[in-house]
Amino acid sequence: MKNFQLLKVLFIWVDMMLEKVIKKNDGLALQAIVNDLCNRCLSNQIVYENDIGYCLECYQYLQITSHHYLVRKNRDFERVNHKLVIDFELNHYQKKASNHLDNLKQDIFLHAVCGAGKTEITLGVIFKYLNEGKSIAFVVPRVEIIKQLVRRLCVYFPKTKIKAVYAEDNSVDNSQLLIITPQQLIKFYQEFDLMIIDEVDSFPFANNPFLERLVKKSKKPNCVCVFMSATIDKAYLKRIREKKLDYFVISRRHHFLDLPKAKFIQIDGFEDKKILSLINDIIEENQNLIIYLPSISKARLFSEYLINKGYLTECIDSKTLDKNRILKMFSKQELRLLVSTTILERGVTFKNLSVMIIEANHRVFETKTLVQISGRVARKSEVGSVYFLSSQISKAMLEANKIIERMNKIPYDM
Repeated sequence: MKNFQLLKVLFIWVDMMLEKVIKKNDGLALQAIVNDLCNRCLSNQIVYENDIGYCLECYQYLQITSHHYLVRKNRDFERVNHKLVIDFELNHYQKKASNHLDNLKQDIFLHAVCGAGKTEITLGVIFKYLNEGKSIAFVVPRVEIIKQLVRRLCVYFPKTKIKAVYAEDNSVDNSQLLIITPQQLIKFYQEFDLMIIDEVDSFPFANNPFLERLVKKSKKPNCVCVFMSATIDKAYLKRIREKKLDYFVISRRHHFLDLPKAKFIQIDGFEDKKILSLINDIIEENQNLIIYLPSISKARLFSEYLINKGYLTECIDSKTLDKNRILKMFSKQELRLLVSTTILERGVTFKNLSVMIIEANHRVFETKTLVQISGRVARKSEVGSVYFLSSQISKAMLEANKIIERMNKIPYDM
């Protein structure tokens, strides 16, 4: 791994004699694997060969054995007179959520509909912790969103040292605010006073004990975690019922308009004439359109089909090399039609957008995925539509619309 650098946890590969010197002089070295436990990822999946223990769960971060030591070192921050600059005012509902976060006594699940302004709601508590000289991690699952978020936060906090930490850029300095992928938390031990974890119910967090352990290991004893998502799974609901987790729901976007419900349209394959007719209607209404398909191969095949039919379009997926170019073109409306996999399921905002999901009954399109894709529409109070296209109506499709209906019915005060 390139630029594998010192954080709260630093891994130094040295011979046994040097390890003993480090341990004796600093008191910082810790044997990597002790009593069938990996101190780097807290796994007990240890195998032994020639009396040497190997961790089976975090070897991809460079293999670690019972003959290795971890050296832990504190990161010191330069005291800064931080400044929060915003050119907008939170609405009444957002202010209530922001004030709630400012007075947290325990971890919280911030259940906010798509477009509610979750990032803006967290600015107050981030500012508070910055001025107290505390360490903050904003954990985001996707690199493209991290890059966008860093740019936004640098505008909001012009005097704060902010660092993005992800696979291609994993070096860490003494930045007080880190925007980081969950996998990079493996480098930290009891580092953070505040952790904001976005899209906690999606890949890669969902049902991932490994990443849950990394979060646990990265927290200071009094750390507060803010878990955020537009959807919530049973595990978090259970913790909320047991009073182990605080809860705050934001059922409306900043403009207080209802979330758009999906319209179901039955089709017979992606060459069904209804699809092109619907695309033409949307474009004629001066709407931008993202068409989602369940796999890379299907997305690329459908994109080629549209191009052969004379449409100007691009396809974006996890293997697309020039994602930023395509997204910039679409943002500037130089491109009105975009074909995508679920890579654009979350974290993106475009004006005058409608979305269409082909094969919406596919297992890839889980309930939460459909809710998130629907949440791309009408985020800025403009008109837009959501279409679920499939040969049959799945349980997930019905549940997605029920969740949207339920959020739209939750009372709120303006």
